[in-house]
Amino acid sequence: MSARGHCRGVGLVEWLVALALGAFVAVAALSVYANAAAGTRTSLAVQQLHENARSAADLLERELRVAGYAGLAPELATVDGATPPGAAVPIPLRVAGCTPVAALDVSRAVTGADGRYALDAATPLGCAPSPHGRARSEADTLTVRRARLEPGAPERGRLQLATTRAQGALFADGVAPAGVADGEVHDLEAAVYYVAEDSTGARGFPSLRRKRLVGGPAGPRFEDEELAVGVEDLQVEFGVDGEDADETPERYVVPGAEGPADVTRTVRFWLRVRAETPDASWRGTPAQQYSNRRFAATTDTYRRVVVERTVFLRNLRRQ
Repeated sequence: MSARGHCRGVGLVEWLVALALGAFVAVAALSVYANAAAGTRTSLAVQQLHENARSAADLLERELRVAGYAGLAPELATVDGATPPGAAVPIPLRVAGCTPVAALDVSRAVTGADGRYALDAATPLGCAPSPHGRARSEADTLTVRRARLEPGAPERGRLQLATTRAQGALFADGVAPAGVADGEVHDLEAAVYYVAEDSTGARGFPSLRRKRLVGGPAGPRFEDEELAVGVEDLQVEFGVDGEDADETPERYVVPGAEGPADVTRTVRFWLRVRAETPDASWRGTPAQQYSNRRFAATTDTYRRVVVERTVFLRNLRRQ
């Protein structure tokens, strides 16, 4: 009886203290979990941003590395049917969807327009940006022309290049011209890279796009395709080799600033890419400058990254 007299239950005060401690531990655990989840989301968003930027830059770099490839021919500049701006376009080589010389000006494997949507300073594109007709203000435009690396068979309705060791010729009727009929046939690849104010899925969200030469029953034409969302700027500079012709760039110039004796040896480009979703932990992007473009500091919560690449043009004429 005496032992039972010394036993008692848990009192109200003890219950309240236990509940308070339990609540404190639960809140602390939830806070740690929330912070960890937010950190994971931020890490994934940053990873996705860099992945988008890297993928877009890799694509441009791959295209530039093979710019000017002419199959068996010595160079694209010697190809029959090459049509510079201002020249009459041969009827059999007509291309729809954009200015035909966007494809046919193969004597210039790489061209660009500084801060405008065009082939060069004097040649408009003749086709509206997609998807809503708005090109990004002050972004450059880059055009790349080449033969497809893998040879194929003649195909009516597709702009192609037949080449031998001595010459090449363009055709689109499925019949290689005489003189190169026994040569190697390659599809002609031409693409105009630009930055649009909109993406296919979201108006007001920029994207890197291209007008790409395709073929089919309707004949050669340019079609628009989206390459990467979030790209809000493209800047281009050409590394040019002057009169000494030592195949080494002596200076970099913006498109349109090349001299009459300059030969482009390298292309340097920058892509500025914005994250697809805002990040509440981000407090804006500081001012940035590259090439002849300057961005003021931003106060929004979109993370941004700038990617720079320099690409040597292996297939252009050697002097």
